[in-house]
Amino acid sequence: MKKHLLLPLAAAVLLAVVFCTAGCVTEDQITGKWLYLTDDSASLLRFEADETGVFAGLVKSETGDLVYEDAPKTSFAWKKTGASEYQLTFPDEAVETVAADMVRGTLVFKGETYEKQASELSGFPILIGIP
Repeated sequence: MKKHLLLPLAAAVLLAVVFCTAGCVTEDQITGKWLYLTDDSASLLRFEADETGVFAGLVKSETGDLVYEDAPKTSFAWKKTGASEYQLTFPDEAVETVAADMVRGTLVFKGETYEKQASELSGFPILIGIP
């Protein structure tokens, strides 16, 4: 009799696990805004969940806020190529590799270290006009 109860119970537990974890797809940690800041200017890498992104040059306004430069933003496509490496492909077919350290919240792009911006309220400078 115990054998007859064990099989339906095991099936019920398995179904519960499958249904509870079905919506648990996690977004890649690279997604979001990454900021490189100097005394005079800054640049931003924004990674979207759909594996696209934007690279933008920023400058400080007279009030100290960061704003887009007159130069247009450059879009890119990205893909994960290793545990902490990503490949960025730009419209001119230039390819750049970035290395990310998710524990420290840093990313190296063209020799410069960018920091992950957790949110608009995280203490980072205000970014004007950047969605």
